[in-house]
Amino acid sequence: MARDRLDRLLSVRRQAVDLAIRTLAACIEAETAAGAAVAAIDAALPVEQAAADGHPETVQGRDLYAAWSSGARTRRAAGVAALAQAQARTEAARADLAAARAAARAVSELLARRAEVARAAAARQEGHALDDVARGLWRARVAGDGVAGDGVAGGGAAGDAIGGQRNHHPTQTLQAAAAEVHEKPGHAGGTGVHGYLPTAPRL
Repeated sequence: MARDRLDRLLSVRRQAVDLAIRTLAACIEAETAAGAAVAAIDAALPVEQAAADGHPETVQGRDLYAAWSSGARTRRAAGVAALAQAQARTEAARADLAAARAAARAVSELLARRAEVARAAAARQEGHALDDVARGLWRARVAGDGVAGDGVAGGGAAGDAIGGQRNHHPTQTLQAAAAEVHEKPGHAGGTGVHGYLPTAPRL
């Protein structure tokens, strides 16, 4: 919202700059015209003076020159005043243009600074997001490693027990049983593999 207001303000300031440029151009044109009018009178004075001096015997010529020169001096004075006013208006228009440009530049620089701040904030936010993702991945990896380790440990204990049973060969079982039979006393007074040895009856 603030950005939109600044954009509109910048547009208004630029329009003011355009208007100031057109105003200055018009003032310069008026100043140029006023200066040209004064210059024309100044250029005509010596010509008319030389014409009157070339015919000193003509009273009418001298009278006409005197009347013309009087009017020319009046017009020149007015032209000089108009030129001074035009020059003053031109200087004021230049100052207005400079102020308008400074105002537009201030808004433009403010927009640029805010855009830079926004870019920096976005970069920081992106960095935080990447940090969060990295932390999540690290935690997931640590948790996965812990579960895998527990599984391996449990499987090892069970494997040892099962392996112990599986590694007990049937032959070894039979041998153990036979040893146990030999250690015990036999049945019916004898010992042997079957626990006793049969004897012949006495006569």
